[in-house]
Amino acid sequence: MLVYEDHAAQILLAGGPGRPLVVTFNALDFIPNGRRFWGDEPLRKLGLSALGIVAKRSRWFADGFMRRALNAAMTHLAPYPDRLAYGFSMGAYGAIRHARKLGCQVVVALSPQWTIEPAKLAGVEQPYRDFYRPDKHDGMALTDFPDNARLYLVFDPHNRHDAWHAARICEHIPAAVPVHMPFVGHETIWPLSGTAILGDLLGAAWARDDDRVRAVARQARRSFPGRGVRMAAHLRRRKTVLARAKGIKLLLETGHLAAADQAARVWLAYAEAARRPAEVRASAQEAIALNPGRHLVAEAERLIANACASERPR
Repeated sequence: MLVYEDHAAQILLAGGPGRPLVVTFNALDFIPNGRRFWGDEPLRKLGLSALGIVAKRSRWFADGFMRRALNAAMTHLAPYPDRLAYGFSMGAYGAIRHARKLGCQVVVALSPQWTIEPAKLAGVEQPYRDFYRPDKHDGMALTDFPDNARLYLVFDPHNRHDAWHAARICEHIPAAVPVHMPFVGHETIWPLSGTAILGDLLGAAWARDDDRVRAVARQARRSFPGRGVRMAAHLRRRKTVLARAKGIKLLLETGHLAAADQAARVWLAYAEAARRPAEVRASAQEAIALNPGRHLVAEAERLIANACASERPR
């Protein structure tokens, strides 16, 4: 139910018997329509009360831009003393930024930014630079958080941009609990978007069970189809044959290398690019071990023979 609207935002309230009240902040790509708010469907299925704060513009829930909407939201909070804020990316920033004003005891923030102010981001990738407005965003860095509240900071530590922002947030907010989701990328929301897994995550967070929160995140990322591809890409960039083997194994398991011939070709490419004879032999032998077509076996054997010949004293 739409309970407030102005030029900056919409506030929607969805009642339910469950506790706590979940206060959601929308992500950058969410389109306001006065009927939906970010995360409404799984929260409805979970039977949780929810207050959806929907920004009409990509302003990162800037204080001045959101002041009247947040004041309006406050008038609906009295019946809900237990409050958990939840958001992804821009919405995660909003959940942290306004947790004190909204009296939230727990915040679950997926891939948040510490700031988008360019002056604070020297030498760091700035994908949101086009959204920066000096009058809205100068001084927006996250430094304040409610006393005795808990912040679960969910991010991919191999995503350099998100890891940098997470490190800055942890520096300034001691209550932050890092929750790593390796190899899912910036879109940490996708592995956690299912109703059941989201319910587990919010339940563990509300109980302030750090180990359980991390276990839920681990379960979600391991079942996420895109994780294997990202992990494989990471491993294949490494130099050791063992790391590359793990990467190719993941690609095969996730169906991104559908046949032994394709995997063998990857190993042969490594063999051809290798500088050391030992690595040429090891990569070519991995190709042969996959039992590919005869022409690929022949190519691998040729590379092994050349590597052996290069090691013979002249």
